[in-house]
Amino acid sequence: MRFSSVSVAALSLNYDIWFVHGGKNPIGSYEVLQAGDGTETLPYGKVETLKPFSGKIFIESSSDTFLSGAEKKEVTVELFAGVEDGSPCVTGDKIVPFEGTDGNAIRTDYSAASSSSYLPSKKNGMIGTSTFSIDDIRDPRLPSQTFTTSDGVNGLIKLCVRTSIKNLAGLDYVSFVDSYVEVDVDFTASFENFDQTISIAGTTGKELADDRSMIIDVESFVCGDSGINDGMPYDSNYKIGQEFKVCVRPVEEYRTIYKVIGFKDVVCGEADAEQQLVNQNGEGNDLIEIFVGAEVAGSKDSSGENEMGLSAAAFRSVLVAPYFGENPSTDSFFSCSGKVELGSFSPPPPAVDSFNEFLGHDAFGNDLKEVEDTNREGAANACLELPECVGFTEYLGRFYLKSSIIMEWKESADWGATYIKKDYKYALNNFKFLPHQDFYGNDLVDAELTKLRNEGVDIQRAAEACMELDNCVAFNNNLWFKDSVPPKSVEDFVDGGTYVKNDNHDGRHLTAEFSYSGGIVSSEEMSRGLQEDSSEELGNSPFATTIRLSIEDLNGGSLSSPASTVEWSRKVGIGVAAVGSVVALL
Repeated sequence: MRFSSVSVAALSLNYDIWFVHGGKNPIGSYEVLQAGDGTETLPYGKVETLKPFSGKIFIESSSDTFLSGAEKKEVTVELFAGVEDGSPCVTGDKIVPFEGTDGNAIRTDYSAASSSSYLPSKKNGMIGTSTFSIDDIRDPRLPSQTFTTSDGVNGLIKLCVRTSIKNLAGLDYVSFVDSYVEVDVDFTASFENFDQTISIAGTTGKELADDRSMIIDVESFVCGDSGINDGMPYDSNYKIGQEFKVCVRPVEEYRTIYKVIGFKDVVCGEADAEQQLVNQNGEGNDLIEIFVGAEVAGSKDSSGENEMGLSAAAFRSVLVAPYFGENPSTDSFFSCSGKVELGSFSPPPPAVDSFNEFLGHDAFGNDLKEVEDTNREGAANACLELPECVGFTEYLGRFYLKSSIIMEWKESADWGATYIKKDYKYALNNFKFLPHQDFYGNDLVDAELTKLRNEGVDIQRAAEACMELDNCVAFNNNLWFKDSVPPKSVEDFVDGGTYVKNDNHDGRHLTAEFSYSGGIVSSEEMSRGLQEDSSEELGNSPFATTIRLSIEDLNGGSLSSPASTVEWSRKVGIGVAAVGSVVALL
């Protein structure tokens, strides 16, 4: 068992230090002690939230630490990672704020405790709290030992928190308390209310011992099939023998972090008539189909306004009579329950990232079609869906898909742009265009290039000519070919710009120094753990949902007959059909 280590060092200044061992002796002005007894009523500390990862440690200090001005004894709170069990915090890697501010702040503070439950052990002691907060505990800029994981989702958080008072110079510790935080993070969820619970298993002694849970909401709805009926279900009420489909995804706040990737242990039916649809290994029977990612992305709810996206998954099954037992009533219903598999998720890059952009260029003719009522991203998606489309142009908000490209500079970078698929074998894709920029001198002297310039060939032919020459690194709209490009350009090319080979690095060169003292570097030391966008990151979450039996089937007496599957055009979401009324989905 590890305990917070408390150390009081002799101060090499003219101050008195109290060395006390209990009782109601006064506390020294440079002394800090651990407060609490480690019980549920008086814990040594608490983890309060996971995002941000924040908590507090209860400390006893003198009233001098709560003064203001020059008389105040400043209490410092520092965070460390990679501390071996029982070792001082300072033997690990200190966690320092990142350069700049980008929403991943690291904050620490010491202030008076608001709780009156903690009583000081010393005559003039007061209770304070050392608070800490890290916006994203999995930020790769933190020391690697801060959060370790084998699957990219679940993992172990380990911190050492040092609360201290230093000497006047702020360099040496006078008194300090080291508190150890060790938190197991496991991702689970409840499908009944579509919440995800992250539970933390705390530790004992003077380590933080606290069971916390953070709820990540997951939303669900009755949905249709991607690409059919605009993704919406055909009907809102269904009967025995019809198919239902449930779509599940994280709420918007977590949709770019987590995704639903499958189901396990799925059963449907009343308590005494449950039928297993998916076993513990994720294998389904012939009554269920599972859809994930792109298969579900276009599915929508009945309003047509809620599209699932790539973080969703869905399952489709059939309303069958055995789910309802032997004596169903108009209020009969059954539940489907099981586990949702979760993985981490990174949204795909924008479609336009698949294209090279050439500002101020037009591509005449070869139009496939105009894409109306869209934006640049929509035009990019439309082009990617057509194998015969190699690019598109944009001008004044109008977009034209192209079957081939013959580009021309339009004498104004404000004219618009041409976008060419990066995988299209087109010479200009090997160049980066720099509007209005020119590079004086360094012109290639070559008879063939001079001939091309005199003929005034188009930029596509110029790009092909430059690619054929190893010593050609760039050319401009006036068809001057360059053997090198200096670090600084001249931005006075009003009617054109320069095309620079992608592998030329704009003529800029970087140098770096290194040294090697020998020895062997193991592959483990050079390896990097799975990050959040890894496709192998998994987690499990239980779920349950409820479906009512329709009045039509109750009156029709067809409950004992086997269910039949309707055609694809009738594949719909969960709902129940009723005669003369609408039965609401629970």
